[in-house]
Amino acid sequence: MREIADGLHAQIAPSGVLVYRAQPSDAGIQLEVLANTNHPMGRSLERVLMPEHTIGHLVVDLGREIVVDDTLVHPLIKDTGAVSVMGIMAYIGVPCRFQGGVFGGISAVDTHRRHWGHEEVQAVRDSASALERLAKERHGGL
Repeated sequence: MREIADGLHAQIAPSGVLVYRAQPSDAGIQLEVLANTNHPMGRSLERVLMPEHTIGHLVVDLGREIVVDDTLVHPLIKDTGAVSVMGIMAYIGVPCRFQGGVFGGISAVDTHRRHWGHEEVQAVRDSASALERLAKERHGGL
């Protein structure tokens, strides 16, 4: 997983890349960090991310990719802690699926507004596909 995160980071040069899995808990779905690059957003991350500080929860909950060039104007994201606390200004998130369900995802984040080009979005999709293949190889996911 670390190789997937590092490869994506080298390819599109965001502020950071996160690879995470969704874990059910009494408090709802929690995102467990499996790999990250560059301590995204200039801070070290806890092993489990708080839902109010992430956009990845939306990726998992909605089961679809989210691409945002400017989080300050996006209606689903602008008032979240991901923006106000973590300082995420641009975001790409792609869910990863196994056996018909979303088990996690990959996110690329930036600390400034950024237009994500088609090639950058495709690179995150390709990384998510690599993680899905890894889950299949391990017979049972992460």
